[in-house]
Amino acid sequence: MNLFRNAHHCHRLLLVPALALTVGLAGCQSPVKQGEVEPSPSDTVVIDSPQKSYDQNNGATAPPPSHIPDRETSTETSSVNKTSPGTAGKPDQWSLDNPRLKGVAIGDSNEVIHTFFGQAEDSYRLEESSGSIQVLEYDGFSIGLDERGCVHFVEVFGTDALAGLSGLRIGDDPEKALKELGKPDTRSDYLFIYDAAGATLKLDVNPDRDEIVAMKLIAQS
Repeated sequence: MNLFRNAHHCHRLLLVPALALTVGLAGCQSPVKQGEVEPSPSDTVVIDSPQKSYDQNNGATAPPPSHIPDRETSTETSSVNKTSPGTAGKPDQWSLDNPRLKGVAIGDSNEVIHTFFGQAEDSYRLEESSGSIQVLEYDGFSIGLDERGCVHFVEVFGTDALAGLSGLRIGDDPEKALKELGKPDTRSDYLFIYDAAGATLKLDVNPDRDEIVAMKLIAQS
């Protein structure tokens, strides 16, 4: 009887260290908080490209097509028919009623010129009988503004510049001007002059080379 009690007592003594060891091991593990769920494979975070991450962090998003401004329809001009430089129904066609050069009409504002052609490469002033003219020089053409800041003249002289004048370009044969623009009001070996509404178109001709060397639309005095 005593032997049985001693064996039973030894068995209880062995259980105590084992139970303590189990509790100790459980304390080394990170407890799972209530309500936490291990992420499933579908919840894995995907790392975006550096550019996409930069755009998202800085709020940069591509505007939808409907929000992209249309320069032709959003710019207000001072022209009679409210068309912008180069945006008339037939911008390349010479019109006696609506004379334009480079899509610019006499009287267009300084704001319109800067909007469509940007900052001039050079700028200077000319003193004329009609007043002080600010000349804006661009690549292959120039625009003169009167004291009110309105277009007084437009001149095209570069061979690569599009004049918007019935397809005429610097270097063309003068005969092409006669074909496209018709008979000038005044003509010499050096100059063709066309009178239009509120403006005069002048074509400078080099008779030795038989080519147009300059085109100028100027306000009538």
